[in-house]
Amino acid sequence: MADCIVIGAGISGLSAAANLAESGHKVTVLEASPKLGGRTYSFKWNGLKIDNGQHLMLNCYKDTLNFLNITGGIEKTELKNILEIPFVSRGGRIAFLRITEKFYPFNLLYSLLRFNGFNLRERIKILALFVKLPVINPEKLKEINIYNWLKKNNQSDKIISNFWEILAVSMLNTPIKKASAGIFLKILKTVFMKKDNYLFLLPSQPLDEVFSVGCKKYLIEKGCRIESSEKVISVNFEKDKAVRIVTNKNKYPEFDYVFCAVPIPALQKILPEHIVEELNINELETAPIINIHFKLKENGFNKDIYALMGSKIHWVFNKKTHLNLVISAGNEFLKMNDEEISNFATNELQDYFPCFCKSLITDFIVIKEKRAAFMSTEESSVIREKIKENIGNLFIAGDWTNTDLPSTIESAVKSGRNSAGKI
Repeated sequence: MADCIVIGAGISGLSAAANLAESGHKVTVLEASPKLGGRTYSFKWNGLKIDNGQHLMLNCYKDTLNFLNITGGIEKTELKNILEIPFVSRGGRIAFLRITEKFYPFNLLYSLLRFNGFNLRERIKILALFVKLPVINPEKLKEINIYNWLKKNNQSDKIISNFWEILAVSMLNTPIKKASAGIFLKILKTVFMKKDNYLFLLPSQPLDEVFSVGCKKYLIEKGCRIESSEKVISVNFEKDKAVRIVTNKNKYPEFDYVFCAVPIPALQKILPEHIVEELNINELETAPIINIHFKLKENGFNKDIYALMGSKIHWVFNKKTHLNLVISAGNEFLKMNDEEISNFATNELQDYFPCFCKSLITDFIVIKEKRAAFMSTEESSVIREKIKENIGNLFIAGDWTNTDLPSTIESAVKSGRNSAGKI
């Protein structure tokens, strides 16, 4: 049994800790903030417990499903048995994309043919590209962005704006004229080319209940030590071995392995400069995610999720007690104040939903995650491929490591499992 210290209790750190504990190792978790879970957190607002933002999870998130099974969080989620997405146009017209098990493996093609969000000619163009997916090599698309790749494959600007962009930007948190087509293709193959991978896994309780509360209980039951509000100041090395961890409260001179599961800027501060250089860690370009929460007098929305065609608001989540609107890669919104963002979102909702009017809003809150996720560009792929996984007894975890996935919960969980598996 090894004595392990995990620095950072975001999703990657919790994943590393849970996997280490499951294997019987002794684990101490050090977290700078008073809460666990990193970017998957919840808080109280206006009598409600809300999440910082909606995190879309899919049935292809195998590492996430395993993590939630270990920690008990799976009981606080709901797996939809069919994929049903209402695509809403300005003026209120709704077209449903429904994918079921019927006619598998041709169910996706069948569903696209029936999807009346586009005319028949446009549907055939979308269908033609999906038919080609299995034989396209993602490695050959590394040097082309998603927009140019779609144009080369006969996709009109209308199709791109109203369909592909909704998928791509929310998956990669990257504008499609910067995002790598190769990465996007890998995701499309994973999600749509295997049975049931496309199904939504939606939290039925707040995110902290799903990810951190159950995990904390599991770790304590396994005899792990969890220290929150304890910030690591430095990790000291002798030659290529970590020998001491210094925090704002304690010093830890005795351990076998240390797992660093913190964002790149934090990692660069706590590790010696020569170790950072040896690990080949370089900053990745990030993009924000903007979440707008509206509390309503009356909720006339009857679906759990809506995709807005041609809007900068990509998704609307109906949380029953309130609405959660999501803008991915929303750099232009960082310059706007909360009132301006709320007014923009209000006007968009009025354009798209006849059941909605401004007078229904009783309160709102805007959450700007300025560095929510790194952008999935070709440059980011090159940087991630060069990152070393460990030096001596120090291991690195984080959604930004070379997981071959974009900046998602699944990438974070996978990185934690991978790092724990090294010992």
